[in-house]
Amino acid sequence: MKSIYRRLSGAYGYPESKYLPKILEMCLTEQEALILLPLPGTPEEVAEKLLMDVSGVQSILRELFNKGFNFYDLVEGERKYALFNYQS
Repeated sequence: MKSIYRRLSGAYGYPESKYLPKILEMCLTEQEALILLPLPGTPEEVAEKLLMDVSGVQSILRELFNKGFNFYDLVEGERKYALFNYQS
């Protein structure tokens, strides 16, 4: 199993989970997992951190929102995305 899914499992609040990394690996591509890791942030912030195209990141974040992997809040008119963390 790729360490990116373990890191993402930790970002969701379950760093020791045996099953969540496996579920994430089945549901997300490596690129999608990579885009979720730097959250919270705007698409521009995430794209800058990952040296990726803003429109591509924005599209993937929207798609992942529709699938239930993240959420967003409007902050000063901009979408700021974040992960659900059920441990908080």
